[in-house]
Amino acid sequence: MTSAVVMAGCRSARRRDVALPALVRTIDDVLADWLPDQYCSGIAARLDLADGVLTWCNCGHPPPLLIRDHQVLDKAPERPEEPPMGTPRNWRTPLAGSTGRRWNRETGCCCTPTA
Repeated sequence: MTSAVVMAGCRSARRRDVALPALVRTIDDVLADWLPDQYCSGIAARLDLADGVLTWCNCGHPPPLLIRDHQVLDKAPERPEEPPMGTPRNWRTPLAGSTGRRWNRETGCCCTPTA
């Protein structure tokens, strides 16, 4: 149920074409309204295919793995983690924004699930 609510909040924000920090805040609000005792880790990302820049926000999730030529690259993109989505606002610091990184077309990305 939690992931369905998160995806509904994400789709709503994407339809309004908001920036990634605002998308995460929308998910926070939706979780607070519908499932106030639940939270969800995840990575919100946007890849601009024209210039190859990946922007992303990490919300309590392990960093993504970058894969090129069937090998995991040594350095995953890193940024400070934000609290999981759905964390009460008084526990949350303002979102630092998204991190941009030039993306090579031969590189894949895998966001590992948490157990």
